[in-house]
Amino acid sequence: MIPDQPKIGATMKVVYRGPGQRTNVADQTNPAYVKYNGRIAIERHGLSSQWANTTTKYSYGFKTVTAAGAELDVPLLWMPTELSAA
Repeated sequence: MIPDQPKIGATMKVVYRGPGQRTNVADQTNPAYVKYNGRIAIERHGLSSQWANTTTKYSYGFKTVTAAGAELDVPLLWMPTELSAA
């Protein structure tokens, strides 16, 4: 379970073929399509998350981090580094 606070450690992989292309499960093993594969710190985000029940969709905030937990600025997809990991 991902808590509201504090952020917990996890791993995340972003796989993207490009504009107008459909990404397939098999693409996660193709280095040409893997845009990020590393550590993140993640938590539930937003006021509505506090009162959510089991049928509610949660919002999450995350930061890309190093293995030691230091913040790591990484551009994800088309977003600049300062927006891609909030």
